[in-house]
Amino acid sequence: MILILFGIYYPYSEREWGGEAAEYIPRVRKLGFDALEVAAADFAGKSDGYFRDLRKTAEDNGIILTGGYGPDRSNNIATDDPAALERAFDFYKRMFSQMEIAGIHILCGALY
Repeated sequence: MILILFGIYYPYSEREWGGEAAEYIPRVRKLGFDALEVAAADFAGKSDGYFRDLRKTAEDNGIILTGGYGPDRSNNIATDDPAALERAFDFYKRMFSQMEIAGIHILCGALY
């Protein structure tokens, strides 16, 4: 059996790459999408409660959440600088923890 799902990246509806992902969950469900990709770069500074609420909203609407992140230079894991590498790994550990709370099991990224 082949399962085909359709999703969209929520910032396509924003003027910037940020915004409030949760408000798009019911909208994309009404449009017939199965999944919503949220900007993981926007996770910094948000509480665990935010991610629990995001997960509940997605579950209540039958939407699968995925994360999207295009790494910037400050999170470069290919660096030779040990201090920069440690900061990058700390960033990713925090982001992956937040993704887990939100029920996000897939991280997509920029192709560069």
